[in-house]
Amino acid sequence: MHESKRKLEQYLSQQYNARSSRRERNLDHWDPTALAFYLGLDESTGKQLPHHEYPGYDAAVLFYAQWCQNCHAFAPTWDAIATHLHAGSESSKLVMAVFDCEFSAKHSQLCNAAGVQHYPTLLFIGDGTFHDSDVLTRTLLGKKRSAGPAGPSPIPHTIKFQGAWQYADSVLDWIRLMQGFSTWHQWSSSGILHYVRNGLLGFLRPQRLSKKKTIASLPIGVPSTMDSTSLTSSVDVSLLETKLKQSEETAVLMEKAATHAGLLLDSILFASNTTTSTNDVFTVLNEMNAWNATKTTNAPVVSQVVRSCTLELSLDYCTRLTTHVTNAYLDEMANETEFPSMAEIELLLQTRIATQEPYCGTFDECLQQDFVPEKCRPSTCPFQQVACRYVNACLDTSIQREYAIALELVTESQEYPPRPPPESATTTNDKKKGSWGF
Repeated sequence: MHESKRKLEQYLSQQYNARSSRRERNLDHWDPTALAFYLGLDESTGKQLPHHEYPGYDAAVLFYAQWCQNCHAFAPTWDAIATHLHAGSESSKLVMAVFDCEFSAKHSQLCNAAGVQHYPTLLFIGDGTFHDSDVLTRTLLGKKRSAGPAGPSPIPHTIKFQGAWQYADSVLDWIRLMQGFSTWHQWSSSGILHYVRNGLLGFLRPQRLSKKKTIASLPIGVPSTMDSTSLTSSVDVSLLETKLKQSEETAVLMEKAATHAGLLLDSILFASNTTTSTNDVFTVLNEMNAWNATKTTNAPVVSQVVRSCTLELSLDYCTRLTTHVTNAYLDEMANETEFPSMAEIELLLQTRIATQEPYCGTFDECLQQDFVPEKCRPSTCPFQQVACRYVNACLDTSIQREYAIALELVTESQEYPPRPPPESATTTNDKKKGSWGF
């Protein structure tokens, strides 16, 4: 009787562990649905889905088997690293998980799709494409051997730990470094066309400048905002219709983005007769007193447009500069065997950026402070000549009109700049008599 009860409890425990993700302290225990979601795989077939959506945070997974003694030896270290990094919290932007590859056939299928060849295997899942080897090494050693002892990662947004799991510091540094690369990719993909696709130049709207509400912890398993049915092959008609509608909306936004990019390029390559007599947009910004021009302040439409355009193009330029400086640094470190800490790398890159473009070095701080300090409000363009010409595109009325429509200040059928409302006879007479109307 007791033996039957024990077997039943064991069976129920196994079914619970396999079918639902859970979190113990800072470590998640994933089910197949969660792993398939983060890897961008079809849960039923293990094949890659055509589109993978980055959830906004990274993940590090330990693949193991119950019989693996090394896995049991490493488990306390993995749990300690998760606690040290506050994994699962909103501030960490990181989920750390474990996954049993040999619990069932479905588990094994997903592990094979992730390229797991031995236990324990550590896999980082982030934003962008990770490269575990270079072209020369792949040519000389072959794809499998060039990546390292853990083998290559077949899924683009993942990469394996190739070091010795016995050294906890190496594992910790690897996770931090991969998080840094994932973050750089997010920044590098946050140029102006990114904002056009995700809100059509709405990045600097007043509501986006307000502080975000912090979430105590990250989701367990598949985020509730994601549709888990998209991970399976049985997709209903309503979901397909929704995706079709989203694709159509994306196509419209991409068309608008291409138009906007074309106007920007024209304004840089060809001097337009429609620009104002002053050729420095920062000078115009100060003359219009438009640094605080938003909808909430009821500022004139033109002031709001010039401010949004200037700050957006400045942000885009500084983002591109950051990407350029970062890639140059990574090229310098390509032949190095040891990397500095993430704090040292960040300080070095910040110094290089501030040396080339001092205003870019303070732009993020100014953005957080809503450009209130005087140092955030230069009287003339603070960038180099080519960058100034790029930002000065905001003086072109065709560019301004695109921003006005995107910010919903005018409609596509309205003219820009908008005409001021006609004064009534009463208002005119009041002006003649004085402010009190006497």
